[in-house]
Amino acid sequence: MYFLSLIPILVAFVMIMKTKRAFESCIVGILSAMVIYAFESGEWNLPVMFYNFLADTCSDPSYMWVIIFTLFVGVVTQVLYDSGATRSFTNWVTSKYASDSKRSLFSIIVLSIIVYADEFLKAAVLNSYGRTIGKKNRLPVETVGILIISLCIPLVSWIPMATWSVYFVQLMEGAGITSNGTLDFVTKVLPFFIYPIILFVLIVLFSAGVLPGFGTVKEAMQKVKDGTYDFSVYGIRDEELTEDLKAKPIDFVVPLLILLGFGIYYNGDLAVACIIVTFIELIWFVARRIMTFSEFMDSFWKGMISMFKPTVYLMVGYALTTVVKLIGFPEMVQSVASILVPGAVLAFFFVAATAIGTLTGIFWPVTSLFITSCLPITDALGISPFVLCAVIFSAATFGTTISPRGALVMYIGEELNSNPVDLMKSERPYALIAGGITLAVYLVLGFILV
Repeated sequence: MYFLSLIPILVAFVMIMKTKRAFESCIVGILSAMVIYAFESGEWNLPVMFYNFLADTCSDPSYMWVIIFTLFVGVVTQVLYDSGATRSFTNWVTSKYASDSKRSLFSIIVLSIIVYADEFLKAAVLNSYGRTIGKKNRLPVETVGILIISLCIPLVSWIPMATWSVYFVQLMEGAGITSNGTLDFVTKVLPFFIYPIILFVLIVLFSAGVLPGFGTVKEAMQKVKDGTYDFSVYGIRDEELTEDLKAKPIDFVVPLLILLGFGIYYNGDLAVACIIVTFIELIWFVARRIMTFSEFMDSFWKGMISMFKPTVYLMVGYALTTVVKLIGFPEMVQSVASILVPGAVLAFFFVAATAIGTLTGIFWPVTSLFITSCLPITDALGISPFVLCAVIFSAATFGTTISPRGALVMYIGEELNSNPVDLMKSERPYALIAGGITLAVYLVLGFILV
């Protein structure tokens, strides 16, 4: 009966591939899981059940943290953009360092490393910066888009003080496999956390021109060469790039440095940091007459509204993960793992977690689902729990970067006025290469370590 838990996953995946409607596909997946749960439990009040799943999701402290953080990230970065701080910083960078397309791409990479703390914060900052520098230096939006997608998640997952790594440590401590927290994560998990680094290397090679573009990126790059590419897609008028701005480059840098500083002070709690920085921005920009109070509040609400859709996608992904867990997915994974050749177990967990990560597009619930369901059987399988954590974290990262319905991808695409599905198709070859190499490594490690 546990294998029935695969039905909602397959239903949602097939619908996504056929319709390209990620949100609706996940809703259908949730409904199919509810029907299975109703058969098993005898509870057939599906509307009430659906409401309860969503209510439980929204009341989950981790999800509420994500909502608050996501909304205020939108506010912080929207204020930077509307105040002219982003454009001022971009003008300074392009005049000093990023005078051509290749240097512009590397400037995006450098900024992604500096703004290390969270994928949504990184995406919001890079979207704002990428729109301006892309229009200024004639970079196709498709190139900027796949660069942002590929840089946001891997780097956040690998840096110890970022939100994801803090979450990793909390999961491991909650599961009782570590008492040394970050030290165990750095010394025992990161050495086996392979996928993010491989993808980062591939994207650097693409930016350097060593690797080619694929799909829509290849087409866009050819249009740029032919002089037929429409740069109005950025939504920025040419005259805006040269206008005199009240804001200075420091007005872009200081709020971000303060945010990162408070994030470290509050042990990775960027939700609190973003709320504090919102008030600091209000004082910073209004007191110096860069913005009026009315202009600031307009940016405040515009930033909040821009993040509404990502929060809804997150909610649906959380709900799907919850209901799949209820109908026996953890038990199904455990039963399959128990009959495999021991050496193939790491590769199996990588594939299984990648599949769920691809379907939901959300890292957080996927890792929680697999950690809670798989760690209890590590002793029986002869696997180090730290190595298994690394495999699951790596797989969830991989799945999130290739997901056709990920909230982050949807947000990046909409902010860049680009189709998220097309962006994902263009980014996917690099992710699949990195994922294939990672799978091969885990297969070899499985026979060495298990």
